[in-house]
Amino acid sequence: VAERIHTQMHSTGFGGVCCEQGMAYVPCNNHAMASNTLHDALHGTSYREANGAWLKTVRDKMVLHGPALRGVFGTAYVKDLHMAAPVAFNFTDAWGLAFMLPFDRPLVRKLYSKFKKRSISDAGSEGAFVSSSPLSERMESSDVAINTGFGTILARGIGDVALADSLISYASSAFGATWQDGRYFYKDAPRTLHSTALRAVAE
Repeated sequence: VAERIHTQMHSTGFGGVCCEQGMAYVPCNNHAMASNTLHDALHGTSYREANGAWLKTVRDKMVLHGPALRGVFGTAYVKDLHMAAPVAFNFTDAWGLAFMLPFDRPLVRKLYSKFKKRSISDAGSEGAFVSSSPLSERMESSDVAINTGFGTILARGIGDVALADSLISYASSAFGATWQDGRYFYKDAPRTLHSTALRAVAE
């Protein structure tokens, strides 16, 4: 599997892997880069050299410019049009930035303030959260608990302790964080397993 991912990254012309027909996403390709890097660590290969071409495409074609309202990343790179879709979602921005940290920390740091302005919602004394669009929720691709989990990983990775603590405070209250039979989980989150796993990664 790792070999095929690596081969695809070399053969597409833009350095990434399409996870839907003709469409390559920033968050999904973070996992392709992780596959390359982990394979190198385990087997002494040099797969991670392929990561550079995809990161160049992200920098050149997928970062949205202009007001924070536009978001951070174009949702997907459209292979046949050689351009990114000019719309962003909190889901793909939070997930994309959080797991890009090991591969292009300078870019993530550069885009972090824009992400905070657009995507972080202040809940007052309850903390803060990363909202989810009604469209994303209808498509079951994201919800507030999932997005806030990715946001917490990002804030922790950047070193923004205040925001990370605020996101955790909100999530713990809003999603019913509890211990049961030695297990900790968000019992009221729409997708308990996924949301709890993201919290564990953030921790």
